[in-house]
Amino acid sequence: MPQMAPLWWEALYVMMTLMLLMTSIIIYHMKPATPTKNKAMRLFSTCNWKW
Repeated sequence: MPQMAPLWWEALYVMMTLMLLMTSIIIYHMKPATPTKNKAMRLFSTCNWKW
């Protein structure tokens, strides 16, 4: 009969797998860049630089 890993190893593995899955889902559904960055980018793109 093969040796089995302790139960807490299996629990740790399952917990880490679930955390990785949840983190991936959260990152996938996060909104893109914050509005303040978008405002700053729009301001710089509309400026008419004369260098």
